Amino acid sequence: MGFKLKTRTMFPAQVEVTSPITLVKVGAIYTFGFDPGGLSGTFQEADPTLTALAALDSTAGLLTQTAADTFTKRTLTGTANEVTITNGDGVSGNMTASLPAAMTFTGKTVTGGTFSSPALVTPALGVPASGDLTNCSNLPVSGVSGLSAGMATFLGSATSANLRGTLTDETGTGSAVFATSPTLVTPALGTPSSATLTNATGLPIASGVSGLGTGIATALAVNTGSAGAPVLFNGALGTPSSGTLTNCSLPVSQLTGAGAGAVTFLTTPSSANLRSLITDETGTGAAVFGTSPTITTPVIMGVTGGSNAISGEEGEYISSIVASGSAVSMTTGTGVNITSVSLTAGDWDVVGMMFFTSAASTNIKQLIGGFSTTSATLALLGDRIGITSYSSAGVTPGVLHCGTPSVHTRFNLTSTTTVYLIGQPTFSADTLTAWGSIQARRVR
Repeated sequence: MGFKLKTRTMFPAQVEVTSPITLVKVGAIYTFGFDPGGLSGTFQEADPTLTALAALDSTAGLLTQTAADTFTKRTLTGTANEVTITNGDGVSGNMTASLPAAMTFTGKTVTGGTFSSPALVTPALGVPASGDLTNCSNLPVSGVSGLSAGMATFLGSATSANLRGTLTDETGTGSAVFATSPTLVTPALGTPSSATLTNATGLPIASGVSGLGTGIATALAVNTGSAGAPVLFNGALGTPSSGTLTNCSLPVSQLTGAGAGAVTFLTTPSSANLRSLITDETGTGAAVFGTSPTITTPVIMGVTGGSNAISGEEGEYISSIVASGSAVSMTTGTGVNITSVSLTAGDWDVVGMMFFTSAASTNIKQLIGGFSTTSATLALLGDRIGITSYSSAGVTPGVLHCGTPSVHTRFNLTSTTTVYLIGQPTFSADTLTAWGSIQARRVR
């Protein structure tokens, strides 16, 4: 019995399929079809009357059966939209079905099967298990899943605003910047960790610079040369309230407040210009600064006010006087201190005078008075003693004041020294007293 098997297609649009279709045997049922679903059919091999195939279509066709379970010729032929079933490998029960070389399916669904490079026109692919879209084109952005929020919008319209819509960690608003040297208009930089403002302009002093000392911003805003302005190289200082000119160069001609002749002396420091500057000088001539100067025919005026030279000054005067009423008792042949003075180091002229007072019966043979730097020890030096001698028998003048020649000598001392006025008489029979004075003047 022959039957004609027509295809069952349910594609929504026309598709040309050239790949073979495989019949799959499950038990006694053969199923043929190809994916994506649509063209399908079944028949039972044990059905000698082929009622399963007949149920598909009772139209005249060819399908011969030689035994109950064996098809010797399994071919369905027909025109467009018909399936050709051929014997596959010749093994009982294994059959294959193939489509015509060119075949169009309209409004049908194909399920199962394997396609080799099919060309599908506007198909609805559903959810394929896998696929390789290497050579595909015209994929709508809206058909891509897994994109972050706003990404589809950015891919469809790549503006800076849409880019910001996709980012979650952007800073600020406005247009995107990709240049290595961008021009930013009124940007708010915040607090950058570092920056180099070599070519920057328009930085406000009052609010744009931090760390300035008190009043610096105000001073920087004042024009050079005006009051309160900072000092600049070759600038006009004005009248600063204070300053240290350690490293400054000041022309003498710019000095103010100097005495008459000061500028002249500072530029030409001669003795004459110094005398013109000084108002209480004495005499004329060259200035003297040496510690041992040579002065030719100087005129040194003495004091006229009755003052005394101070200690250590040339002309210093020291004296000690013992009056007759305080006369010191003498011992014959023994030196006795009458008085003394302490002289500091220097060159001194010292004058001494000594007088003796005898009693009514005192016999005097010799009177000696002089200076010594040793207490009660008379140095018998010609320039430091005065002697009055009488006869070897002596004289008894009665109560009388008699004296020795005054002594005038030099003491050139290197340290403070005591100079003693000493009396050393030779007498007998009664008492003898002595009194006198020392006057010392510092020569230099």
